[in-house]
Amino acid sequence: MSKRLAFAALFAASLVSALVTDASANPPTAAAPTLAMTAAPIFGNDAALGYGWEEIVVTLANSGAAPKKGTLDLTATLPYAQNETFITRAPFNVPAGKTAIVRVPTHGFYYQAPSFMLSAKDEKGVEITGASVTTNMSIAPTLIDIDQTPRLGMVIRGRSVSTSYSTSSSGYYGYGSPPTSPVLSVGAPTFDGTTGDPVLPQVAASYSGVTVAIIHSDLLAKLPPEELDALRDWVSGGGTLAVVPNRPEDLRAGNLVTMTGGPIVQGDVTAAILALPAFPRAGSPGAWPGGGFGTTPTYTPPPPPILDNDPLDYHPNLDLESPYQHISTSAAPPAPTAPSGGAMTALVKAKLVGFTGGNLVASDYGATASFGTGQVHVLAFDPTVAPGTDDGWVLARVIDMVQAAWDRQAPRAFPTGSGDRRYLYSSNKEEVRRALDPNENFRPALGFAAVLLVIYSIVVGPVTFLRAQRKGKPLSPLKWAPLWSAAAFASIVVVGLAVKGLRGRARRVSLTEIGSGMTRGSITRFRGFYTSETKALSVAATDRSNVLDVMSSDSVMGADAVMRLDRGGSVLENITSLPWQTLVVREDGFRDLKGSVIIGGTSAAMTAQNHTGQTIKDVLFYVPGDGIRYFPEMKDGETLTASAGKLVQSAYSRRSASAGTMTIHVLGESELASSSAIAKKDGDRIEKTWKPISSAAGEQVDWWPDDQPVLMGELDGGEGVKTDSNLRLETDHALLRVVGLGGAP
Repeated sequence: MSKRLAFAALFAASLVSALVTDASANPPTAAAPTLAMTAAPIFGNDAALGYGWEEIVVTLANSGAAPKKGTLDLTATLPYAQNETFITRAPFNVPAGKTAIVRVPTHGFYYQAPSFMLSAKDEKGVEITGASVTTNMSIAPTLIDIDQTPRLGMVIRGRSVSTSYSTSSSGYYGYGSPPTSPVLSVGAPTFDGTTGDPVLPQVAASYSGVTVAIIHSDLLAKLPPEELDALRDWVSGGGTLAVVPNRPEDLRAGNLVTMTGGPIVQGDVTAAILALPAFPRAGSPGAWPGGGFGTTPTYTPPPPPILDNDPLDYHPNLDLESPYQHISTSAAPPAPTAPSGGAMTALVKAKLVGFTGGNLVASDYGATASFGTGQVHVLAFDPTVAPGTDDGWVLARVIDMVQAAWDRQAPRAFPTGSGDRRYLYSSNKEEVRRALDPNENFRPALGFAAVLLVIYSIVVGPVTFLRAQRKGKPLSPLKWAPLWSAAAFASIVVVGLAVKGLRGRARRVSLTEIGSGMTRGSITRFRGFYTSETKALSVAATDRSNVLDVMSSDSVMGADAVMRLDRGGSVLENITSLPWQTLVVREDGFRDLKGSVIIGGTSAAMTAQNHTGQTIKDVLFYVPGDGIRYFPEMKDGETLTASAGKLVQSAYSRRSASAGTMTIHVLGESELASSSAIAKKDGDRIEKTWKPISSAAGEQVDWWPDDQPVLMGELDGGEGVKTDSNLRLETDHALLRVVGLGGAP
């Protein structure tokens, strides 16, 4: 019996030993993650979008049997300032076996190129997967070809663009000046294989680095609402959209018609466009490597094909399709040619079409309509397919369109989503901070306190002791000195409370830039928050399409400080405001007015009609060829005739400056304030009101362009709100700038 028990024990021990040995030889492997993630800039790595706002497209593929929910954190970190980060957080929800696309906006910094890290976390905050993202933050004219097979970009990329306008920053450190003939950058969106729609930005700010976007009318007609709103906002805020009509119904109704002002009629092209040679604009150097468009060009081959293991390549999976996957980059496309003399080929000439209707007028590209402060070109040719992609005349028109759009940035104080592109020096932000900081009003109180202390020292010292000596009571100062001290202390405390207050408060300064006749315009808000105690603030965007960033350094940007995205828009969260300091938040986006300002007429007989529902104070009305005229106010419903105003500066007295090779005209608020046509108190008020905006916009703005009228002023009553982030709104300066005639380019 004992032998049987011993044998059983030995057998069991050997079995356990075998199982342990097998387990140690083949340890259990961790389950493969069921959520795959890829990410890339929305227009690809070739698009030079600068250091304004852009969106990162994140593709999440769930191969598991259960849905995946959580958040995406995109962190921008500066290499030489690791404690300075900008985090964007967006929610995701991917059903089992499906793919989801999430757009996450972020921005660069003018003084350093940040590194971007993307992290996907589950609902408990545990990281599921992560990846690095590379963006192209160089500044150059950028063409976006919104096409499933973007052939145009393959033949035109890298060409020289003879621009006149430039900011004075050539890099992240703001030294030097960029060349006036930069190289053309091109990009293209990916297309969702499920819907067939292009994956485009959902906020207009993400078009900040785009110079021209080209799209076919059928794609424009079926854009989803968010993508369409973002595109329309970008164009109305100064962008340039080129449309290739490819369906007759798109000329009668739909998205294109709403942007051109009415139905479009197809007809013959004008004689002027037929006479255009394949050369850049007069006076500019040859825009084609190896010579002008009328000569045989020197072909510049495309970059070598990107290998599958290249960490910078974007390989979308499942439903998201790469825009270049149908194009072989290993074989060089044929060099574009143009016949001797620069004329268009017969094939292109036979396909040219003219357009009229709405606000369209004939242009070098077919027909053009102004939309807000931007332009919509209805092209007479198709540059996206042969014979257009092979024709030097067509490509010359595209290059000319890009360089004209690039130069049209000059009249914009704050290009849509440009962020701090023009912040060359920290002093650019100082005037805004001063305007929003209640501590600036504390200086008179400090003077009063200083005088009070001087009086206190005299009364408590020589006066009290001399008086006691004369009365023969040497101990009496011991009774009166504490009373004088308490009175002085109480007076200083009362003065401090009267100026700084017991509760927090907010201030605003904003500029809305809008086209004549438009009710929606781009706005840049500077929002100041001031509290008497350390307080974590949550600052929500005013409009769903707006983006936010912290402008001042008087805050504690902890690891939990993020810009969170939800259905209601963006929210800055977990930003700690220091006591007795002012936190300044910049908001870029769009604003709807109750009505428009309509500018019409010519020369000094030009008129402006106010339909905003508010009185516009301190109106400055500039007419090209005449000058800047002043009106104390412009009531709602009132019409002003420019010649009736006081001439503050003639057109020839505007102070000019250079931005690249372009001559621009500065705002000159100091010169306006000192004009004899304006009373001193009115001039001082105008200077104080506009100086923060002028400083923040930088020195490369053409405030008074030679070819466009401008009306500027302050909306009485501001934006009509009383609180901001649960703080009382103390001051609200809502400035308005109307540029152009609206209905004509």
